[in-house]
Amino acid sequence: MDGKAKLGDFNVSKIAKKGLLYTQTGTPYYASPEVWKDNPYDIKSDIWSMGCVLYEAAALKPPFTATSMQALYKRVLKGIINISLKYQKGFIQIFLIIIQMNFLL
Repeated sequence: MDGKAKLGDFNVSKIAKKGLLYTQTGTPYYASPEVWKDNPYDIKSDIWSMGCVLYEAAALKPPFTATSMQALYKRVLKGIINISLKYQKGFIQIFLIIIQMNFLL
């Protein structure tokens, strides 16, 4: 090991089997609005998911939570985030920059 940690597969990945590509999804907590709406996605979705992973690493809970998939879908699309004010202002600002609704919708 070289001591480096690498993040990958931010919710959506392509799996190659027998020469064909299949889409595989991961946890819905990291899915961007594009993925939830079944729209085309790009690196912006990965940045969104990275923001969710970073927030969860700090808060020990995902930024978007709900009691059902439908409720989670609505919270993500509306941008209803569970931000704790116990974190430093700089962390919250970075997180809010990463999780921008205006460039995703």
